[in-house]
Amino acid sequence: MQFETLTMRQGLPVLRSLLQENFSETGLPGRKLCVHEATYEAISDAGAGFAIVAFDDGRPVGFVSVFLSIHQHTSELVATNDSVFVLPEYRRSAVGGQLIVRAERESRKRGAKLFLWQVVDGTPIDQAFASRTTYGLFQKIYLKELGNGQQHSRCYHGRRARAL
Repeated sequence: MQFETLTMRQGLPVLRSLLQENFSETGLPGRKLCVHEATYEAISDAGAGFAIVAFDDGRPVGFVSVFLSIHQHTSELVATNDSVFVLPEYRRSAVGGQLIVRAERESRKRGAKLFLWQVVDGTPIDQAFASRTTYGLFQKIYLKELGNGQQHSRCYHGRRARAL
């Protein structure tokens, strides 16, 4: 197994199929994956994130993507996972744990003081974090649909749409 740290820009082309599988499992309910590439490019340009990809014989089998930001109340650099995913056939291996450890190590190396792992309630990764004494439950996220519930039919790619 090989692990490679990439910018978000470098990671997107490598991870397209894994991103879709990840989103199908744990993405926003009722939504379709529509990666806003300009956002990921801006994050790459600002040095505000990275991806670590696990490769088995050159094939991507898992990844973690991380955003780095200044916390608005403490002014500390904080790392937050964007996604963490491992193909089902690799989930009983050390790949997932290695991605987590490597993401935390890389974040610390980049100056982050905290790592916030956002996971879907009741999933195996939620259970894994809950069973470890070094992680503590901090907040829950409640999701509320705003508006009429219709999705946008357009998915913008590349530089056609600007990052927020």
